[in-house]
Amino acid sequence: MVSCIRILAAWLPIRTQSAPAATQDSAIATKDPEPATKDPEPATEDLEPATEDLKPATEDLEPATEDPEPEGPLPEYEIANHLAHPHRALQMEDILHYVFEEVLLSVPYWDKFNGARENKATLARAARACKAFTKPALSVLWRDIENLVPLFRILSCVHTQDGTRQDQYFIRGPIDPTEWGRFQMYAQWPRKVACLSHFEKLHPSVFAGLSRYNNDKPLLSGLHTLSWRLKHPYNIVPIFALVPPSLCSLNITFATSNTTSETQQERRSSLDLLLRGLHARTSHLELLEIDGHADTTMLIAIGKLDSLRRVSMTGFGTPPVLQTQGILALAAMSNLTELNLPIEMEESRTAPELAVPVEFAQLQKLSVQGAPAHLSDFLARITSPQLTALNLRLTSCRRTSECQDLITFQGGRGYG
Repeated sequence: MVSCIRILAAWLPIRTQSAPAATQDSAIATKDPEPATKDPEPATEDLEPATEDLKPATEDLEPATEDPEPEGPLPEYEIANHLAHPHRALQMEDILHYVFEEVLLSVPYWDKFNGARENKATLARAARACKAFTKPALSVLWRDIENLVPLFRILSCVHTQDGTRQDQYFIRGPIDPTEWGRFQMYAQWPRKVACLSHFEKLHPSVFAGLSRYNNDKPLLSGLHTLSWRLKHPYNIVPIFALVPPSLCSLNITFATSNTTSETQQERRSSLDLLLRGLHARTSHLELLEIDGHADTTMLIAIGKLDSLRRVSMTGFGTPPVLQTQGILALAAMSNLTELNLPIEMEESRTAPELAVPVEFAQLQKLSVQGAPAHLSDFLARITSPQLTALNLRLTSCRRTSECQDLITFQGGRGYG
């Protein structure tokens, strides 16, 4: 492996000495990229696949011996020999993928920002070095992205529109089949997407249009983790256009926490539609995090996502009243091991009586927030034989005795 890295280090400067050292991050720069013209590029020059004259050599070379590492740069004749007769390991995609993963992960802890950019620049140069490096280098470089604009601008029909926001993109004109094939090649690589700001540059109609063109199949077929920030009016169409059945983790936040009762209701309505849609689209979702409160209707929808192992609901202000139906829906989730939930219980005189406490059979970690009386009421209604961690966060405590009574009561329950 050391020999492979030596050859890579010798190869890249020669092959890329005339190319600018940009990275995928340059596609995430504050300055918007110019609209693509003919044969659009994937956001930066460095992500351009190798040209025809950079074909890898096919002649194999015997494994390297125990030669000592050179103290300085390799001599020119040795570099030329490596280029003409590359080690057979450099023609094995799995090994190259492993090497490029090491390049991406080798970031000094004291300089993570600059180190990460430099490593991405190395991957971008490797992708341009030769065709043998293109696929494994790009698959690592595009694995985690924070901006979807470079990907979508591979299509020349996606560009800004006169008379509208200059930083927002629309679909104008037909989709070129050749460009679409290239888009699909790049779209298969992202595994983790965190769209917390740049996504709003893409008008929702872009996602809807490309989804229809793709016969309603997910645009990011290999996506595992998605973090998405919803902005008023809380359009969830882009999420449905992206997520595949293999999605494992979904994090939903909102652009602002200052809302009226009307916008709160709009949020809950959008989240309810999102949860119901996820039930039909995903079968491997294990983690759901929502920066907002859940009412009973939403909890019932969450309960239908039986593959979930971890559910976390957080938010500002007073949460909706948690009704018995919501508790029963969560308890019915056979794989739920972690639950984080704000609690506002309905009054005892209106709450349906439970003959016995509801059992959360697999729950191991429980975090609840609320007033002591509401937490006591909730915890009195459930039992968790597998529970090993209980985190109580008191949002109000008028008297010290309330807190003491809650702790004493739960200590006597003997959870776990």
